[in-house]
Amino acid sequence: MKQLLQRAAIWTVILCGIACGFLGCSSNKGSPAPPPLVHRALISNFTNNNITIADTRRDILATIVGSFSNSPGFMVLSNDRKLTVAYGPVDNSVTIINNAQQSAGGSARLADPNALPNASVSVTISPDNGTILAAIPNEVVFGQAPGAVDVVSATSNGTLTRQPSIPLVSVRYLNAIPNGNRVVAMSDTANKVWIITPSLIGSGTQPYIEVVSSLFDHPVFAIGSSDNTKAYVLNCGPECGGTQAGIVTIDLTDDTVVGTTAIAVPGGATVALLNANMLYVVGTVAGIGGSVTPVDIVTSTLSPTIPIADGYHDRIAFGSNNLLFVGARSCATSAGCLSIVANPSSASPKVTIAPRAPFKFPAPDPGDDVTGIAPIPNRTEVYVIQGGELIIYDTTTARRKVQDKPPDIVGQAVDVVALD
Repeated sequence: MKQLLQRAAIWTVILCGIACGFLGCSSNKGSPAPPPLVHRALISNFTNNNITIADTRRDILATIVGSFSNSPGFMVLSNDRKLTVAYGPVDNSVTIINNAQQSAGGSARLADPNALPNASVSVTISPDNGTILAAIPNEVVFGQAPGAVDVVSATSNGTLTRQPSIPLVSVRYLNAIPNGNRVVAMSDTANKVWIITPSLIGSGTQPYIEVVSSLFDHPVFAIGSSDNTKAYVLNCGPECGGTQAGIVTIDLTDDTVVGTTAIAVPGGATVALLNANMLYVVGTVAGIGGSVTPVDIVTSTLSPTIPIADGYHDRIAFGSNNLLFVGARSCATSAGCLSIVANPSSASPKVTIAPRAPFKFPAPDPGDDVTGIAPIPNRTEVYVIQGGELIIYDTTTARRKVQDKPPDIVGQAVDVVALD
């Protein structure tokens, strides 16, 4: 009898193991949380107050980071890709996201609550992830004209704390050079440019120097050379109420302007992308339209401008298969805001103006504004936020990807960043 009972117990264990293998068994300790996805993108949702994680391997919306009280807008990825900072335009705040943990940390409101408007369109992060900088052109600074760079310190556990601001008159735009050790700050109304060294903030040494030159004409964007020794500043020119669009080079070894003239650009200059020695400068000329101007930054030689969709261009990225994606806001109603340029440095580039994105109620209609572009690593895809929707483009065809069930953002998407 004892042997029969032992055999019955053994078979019971075996059968339970088989059942668990097929059906799954619960535990009093609870199931562990699923690990982060291998390939992810973050998508900010303004109207639904959240950030969605997309599985970019399968092109599906997988999960949500969490709820945000500040309606997240544009996002900034840190140099090491460990953190993402989301800007909230409703209360002018920044929230930090730990990409590995897929969770939101602290939030810090920018500027003085009594100094309105305090909106920012430009945020950057220091190389050590310890400092967030935000340009606020209308921040009230006691004893001087408005304008300041707000400084927010970040700890490893996600706690954010506002520090004293850096007063810079009418500062509106910030662009870090590739290694992040220097930040170019610009005022398009005061025609001023400063170089900020993030590592000097809080050290007792003035963390910035003004680069003085009469060559600046409504500076709005800057991009650093791959060796971090130069910064190329775009003069917006006529598009922003100035005289001539162009490029001004700053030598970052001594913070001085190179040469006595700017490189004039006939087609406007509000955003650019540097690929090897070719700088692709994008802008709009009233009455003519948008254009991409390839500039050999070593020889200062301009190639013929490439006509694209008009509007104010502030999004640009290279996808695979040598496709240049350029996004604009407030483009003409008869055309879309996304331009895709194949082989832009060749003698015969091909331009595709993407169809306008369909508007979906109940989110507010943003037109066809392109507010985010993210090439997906190791895939022939580019995620674009167009008209408040996520549109996936196939770089083998320069067209929208054909999907049985395309991912649907419920609400108004604003920005997208690819994490891995």
